Amino acid sequence: MVIQHNLIAMNAQRVYGINTLIKAKKTEKLSSGYKINRAADDAAGLAISEKMRRQIRGLAQGAENIQDGISLANVADGALHEIHDIMQRQRELLIKAGNDTNNNEDKEFIQEEIRQLSEEFDRIFDTTSFNERLIFKGKNKMIDGPDVTSSITGPFVNTINRTEQKKEVIWLAPGANPQNQSDVQNSTDTDTKSSSDHKEWVKSKDEYGHEIILEEYVDKVEQSVVDTEEKTDVTYTKITGADLAKQTALQTPALAISSNGYVSNLQNEARTLLLSCAMSQLGVRVDGNLVNISLYQSNSLGTTYSADGLKATTEYRLGSGLTLSQEVQRTADSTYQISYAVTNTDGAEHDVEVRFAFDTMNTYQGWDNGSGVKQYTTAVNDGTTTNFTLENDLARIQVSGSGDGGTLEKAMLGDIGDMYDDWDATKVVDGESNIKHTGTAYYWKGKVAAQQGTGAGAVAGTLRMGYVQYGPITFKKEPWEMETKKEIEQTTKRSVSDTVTRQTIMPEYIDIQSGPEAYTLIPMRLWNLSAEKLRVEAGTHISAFHVASSLENIDKAFEKIGNIRSYYGAITNRLEHAYKVNLNTEENTQAAESQIRDADMSQESMQFAKQNILTQVGEAMMAQANQSGMGVLSLLG
Repeated sequence: MVIQHNLIAMNAQRVYGINTLIKAKKTEKLSSGYKINRAADDAAGLAISEKMRRQIRGLAQGAENIQDGISLANVADGALHEIHDIMQRQRELLIKAGNDTNNNEDKEFIQEEIRQLSEEFDRIFDTTSFNERLIFKGKNKMIDGPDVTSSITGPFVNTINRTEQKKEVIWLAPGANPQNQSDVQNSTDTDTKSSSDHKEWVKSKDEYGHEIILEEYVDKVEQSVVDTEEKTDVTYTKITGADLAKQTALQTPALAISSNGYVSNLQNEARTLLLSCAMSQLGVRVDGNLVNISLYQSNSLGTTYSADGLKATTEYRLGSGLTLSQEVQRTADSTYQISYAVTNTDGAEHDVEVRFAFDTMNTYQGWDNGSGVKQYTTAVNDGTTTNFTLENDLARIQVSGSGDGGTLEKAMLGDIGDMYDDWDATKVVDGESNIKHTGTAYYWKGKVAAQQGTGAGAVAGTLRMGYVQYGPITFKKEPWEMETKKEIEQTTKRSVSDTVTRQTIMPEYIDIQSGPEAYTLIPMRLWNLSAEKLRVEAGTHISAFHVASSLENIDKAFEKIGNIRSYYGAITNRLEHAYKVNLNTEENTQAAESQIRDADMSQESMQFAKQNILTQVGEAMMAQANQSGMGVLSLLG
């Protein structure tokens, strides 16, 4: 029996220590959930696991980067969507401006809206940004060029001879004797039209996938020189006889008066002279109450004309059984007589007032040819309260008014605007002369008797209010027929020059770091855009040529913006696929890393239980081994 070296106890202690160490490691794995907690647990496995962890975290960050790239592309597409909407409105406005039913003021309003929209182009391009990076201000880097080549074709010469003839009536002072005349005029007119076409296509890519662009600008200038020689012969023939009567006679009421009784602008029967003498207003009061009669859209019962066209009669409803009759008749001396009468089918008497305004004589020479020369009228009172003389360099006319059954209360002379707008007699001064746009007005009052009897035997009350006499017109000048004959030789010399500029550039790109490794980049191009570069800047005026060229420019800009939007749409789709790949790869790599690094909890629990039993058994064995040395005491006793 040995006590100096208790080998049994030493063996039990050694095994107990080993089991305790193993139990501690099992406890660590169960506590952390990892199979590898330090390099000593699995040196090779740890190296593989850490490499996978690096890839997993890089994939996760790359997915976030891709999301930022998608957001940038969406911001760019949203801004370009508004650009497309602005172009649609500008194109709509240009088409509207191309319609010549718009006057100059309308076109100025259209031009102002186009200008404001063009300014919004540049505001969008100048301010649209993502994380303080301006999206539409990409800076291109020149790599090679520019190379410029020019060519000229032509000139192409074309000569046209043509003859133009026209006849028109002119009015000359009495005794004038114009002679035949001829004249030769030479003129040179140069018309230059220019256009520019911009093309770009992919030439190559650098090591990062950035496209290197070859750009080509073609500027085409077409110049036409028109040399014209015009020989003009003018022949004058004095108009006499029956033709003279047509020149000096007023047209018939059947031609001058519309179906609602409106006296339109009178012309002479030959339609070479227009007299701006038209009915401006007709007003009626019945028992002090105003009855509105619009001469442009009246409540007339229609107009009837005599068989010879010399008389036009119009009736207007006044209410209360009253009807106003207007009769316009041209007399033998070419005088217009305009008279008014009121008919009463009511059983009561009524007070009636009639007001009539006539826009007096302003003449237009050559009106039938579409280019009138206007002469205003000087109006003078004849010394009475009813008669006026109207006169200009071409003609003079008498205007007078008279009562009939009614009383002529007032005859007025003044600016037609005062009479036309509100019939405010206080604005009109009797006998005032030298008014630029002169009118005369007459105001009658009277009582119209009640209808007598009823039924078929009834007799309506009638009151002839009064009349206005216009004319006759006395011409102060004589009509002559002028025949103009032009012989024109027109030579066109046209040449076309093309200037082609080629250059190689590197557009600006932003790189999206989409993966965990170096150079896993997705490039996204930036454009440098402005209204000027798109050639959609607002002009200073709108003309037919401006509308046509602007429409062409907008259509080209439409295509350009559409291509850029298509690019951003395509890159967005690419980024979305890259994002999905990152998530999928991250998931699968995480699963692989888990196989290496994560602990099998069931297996570790089982082994922990085993080691726990072994340590408890070891403790018991060490206790037994310590008891074995006690046997020595029995030998000593």
